[in-house]
Amino acid sequence: APRQFEAARPTEAKGFFLQAGSFADLGNANLLRDQLRANGPVSIASVQVNGSEFYRVMVGPWATREEAGQAQARLTAVGTKALIVAK
Repeated sequence: APRQFEAARPTEAKGFFLQAGSFADLGNANLLRDQLRANGPVSIASVQVNGSEFYRVMVGPWATREEAGQAQARLTAVGTKALIVAK
């Protein structure tokens, strides 16, 4: 049967990102991505952690840590905790 969710794609851009979530289930990552689209560019990065695949929901990039911090505050205000990640 065909997959019902978009395939994850790696985040290749450079700068400061917000990691808004990390999920073992791609469907959950897609749901959060869709909720966060109004807050800026959102992508899903597939990563291996201790032999298991996880899907990280990444918002951004921003050119400076300060800009990422402002975006982080906006996400926190709507109930989403996010970590600033430099790439």
